Amino acid sequence: MGIRDEIAASAAQLIADEGLSYEQAKRKAYDNMTGGRGRRIAREDLPSNAQVEDAVRAHLALYHAQTQPLRLSHLRGVARRLMALLEPFEPWIGGAVVNGTATDHSGLHLICRASSSKELGMFLVNQGIDAQATQWPGRAGHRGPDEALVFTWENETVVVRVTDDVSALRHAGAIHRQSLEALP
Repeated sequence: MGIRDEIAASAAQLIADEGLSYEQAKRKAYDNMTGGRGRRIAREDLPSNAQVEDAVRAHLALYHAQTQPLRLSHLRGVARRLMALLEPFEPWIGGAVVNGTATDHSGLHLICRASSSKELGMFLVNQGIDAQATQWPGRAGHRGPDEALVFTWENETVVVRVTDDVSALRHAGAIHRQSLEALP
């Protein structure tokens, strides 16, 4: 096993057990393994996100086989109900709920089509949902951060990126509600 594989395995544990993001987990795993605290890390020294995702799947299968499928099923059910509510905004969902690696630390990450977060925010207020405006890091090669709303729905943390860019709706493996209905 090479150093990137070891970093991926260590990062997977940090993601599954502590809820770190892929980037945070890779950097912390690298630091833990190399003693390189605070040093600049070259991208080629780190495993790809696909490598880490594979390691997360392996970690979940080995250490969370009894609980993780239940958590994933629960989050997908919550997502289906929320996406039905948000249908006027063409909701898409991505992340761990779609790729099957959701854990106790995972929330829902949606993308909705609207002219502004204010438009979606007003809709949520009218539904009795108190959402906080924030920004979500933009995608590489695109304008700055996206507008986003964060709220709790059915006891789950929800982040909804708001965009009027149709191409963003297909970004990062996001799927539409009809596709989510087909997942177990």
